[in-house]
Amino acid sequence: MQGAENAQQTATEAQKAGDALAEITDSVDQINAMNSQIATAAEEQSSVTEEINRNITSISDISNQTAAGAEQSSAASNELAKLAETMKAEIEKFRL
Repeated sequence: MQGAENAQQTATEAQKAGDALAEITDSVDQINAMNSQIATAAEEQSSVTEEINRNITSISDISNQTAAGAEQSSAASNELAKLAETMKAEIEKFRL
């Protein structure tokens, strides 16, 4: 009888081990799925970061162009002011 009990206990323990391995397999599958989601999210974040970098570069370029345009406008305004002064001096010569 003892042999039959040992066999039954061994079978029970084997079933428990099989159940534990099945749970471990399920957990590994869940971890793999989470890893896949994390990898996808990381790729999306990388893409967004690259887009942000491109946008910042564009903003910087536009800012530089705007600054250059402002400098040109300032130079043109100064030149117009000088021309106005010259014209005023020339007109003064014609006054009686």
